[in-house]
Amino acid sequence: MQQQRYYNRDLKDLGKTSQGNELVGIQQSINLIRPTIGIVVLIITVWIYVLVSATPVEYDNSPVAESEQLSEPTEVTPSESLSVEVVETSPPAQLTQELHTAGKHFQPLLEKDAQDWNKLKIKSGDALYIIFKKLGINGGDATLIAKTENSRQLTKLRPGKTLHLRTNHDGGVAEIVYEDTPLTWIHALRNGNEFTIIRYDLPLTRKQHKVAAYVNSSLYAAGQRAGISDTQIM
Repeated sequence: MQQQRYYNRDLKDLGKTSQGNELVGIQQSINLIRPTIGIVVLIITVWIYVLVSATPVEYDNSPVAESEQLSEPTEVTPSESLSVEVVETSPPAQLTQELHTAGKHFQPLLEKDAQDWNKLKIKSGDALYIIFKKLGINGGDATLIAKTENSRQLTKLRPGKTLHLRTNHDGGVAEIVYEDTPLTWIHALRNGNEFTIIRYDLPLTRKQHKVAAYVNSSLYAAGQRAGISDTQIM
């Protein structure tokens, strides 16, 4: 019985030894083949590189392909000309002078009886009644104006605006000029116990002229040489 046990143990040890020898043999074989595999991979890589380098590259020289390769817009030829219509707007100061000359501005009214006019700058919280009270004018005139047609701008005075007021010999309001905007003014004129209020919307004068020039580099450069602003060119 004991001999049989020793015999079985010897068989197990022999099996382990055989398996170990096989693993060692496989490892040695792999170590021998590894350099060969590296050389084969290197040869294949060089061969592929040579094939790719030797293949000629075909270029599409057709007109369509050339047009697609253009990344920048072409410049116009020197024979082309540039003609632009420029619209100018008169500045407020120039416009005021033009309207004054044409009799459409309120300035002639202020110059007619200059000594009778009071010029006031509207402040926050100001109203016709408050202004009249400061000037010693009867507050009833403010009520008459408020009941008159087109009195909206006069009943809602805006801070920063200018109000011109002319009084009569009785100490009442004879005439009002209210500068609502640079192109809008309100005129209130007394007629007995009532007022007539008219809103004047001054026209914005526009001048047009054409500028012509030859284009020998680009539209933008030619426009600058012709004295045209960037906004007008665009």
